[in-house]
Amino acid sequence: MNPRQTFSASAAALALGLAAAAVTAPTTASAQFSVGFSVNIAPPLLPIFAQPAIPGYGYIWTPGYWAWDPAYGYYWVPGEWVLPPEAGLLWTPGYWAWRN
Repeated sequence: MNPRQTFSASAAALALGLAAAAVTAPTTASAQFSVGFSVNIAPPLLPIFAQPAIPGYGYIWTPGYWAWDPAYGYYWVPGEWVLPPEAGLLWTPGYWAWRN
C-alpha cells in the first residue's frame, strides 16, 4: 500500500468507528413540565388590624397576604414577626433577599 491508500483506509476505519459509536452511544432526553392556573376573581380588600408589638431586637415584619384554595376561595394568611434566616437579609414579598 502506498501512503495515500493507508490514509484513505485509516479515514474509512475512523468514519466507520464514529458511525458505530453514534448508533450505540447512549442518549439523554430532557422533558419539561409546567402547571399554571388562573383566578379571575379579585381578592377581598386587605383586612385592617393592629400589628402586634415587635417581640425583640432583630425581628422583621412579614406582612399577611391573600392565598387561593380552589375548594374554599381566598383565605387570609396573617403576617408575623420573624427572625431573618441570616444576618443582613431583608424580607421582599415572596422571598428573602440580600442588599449591600
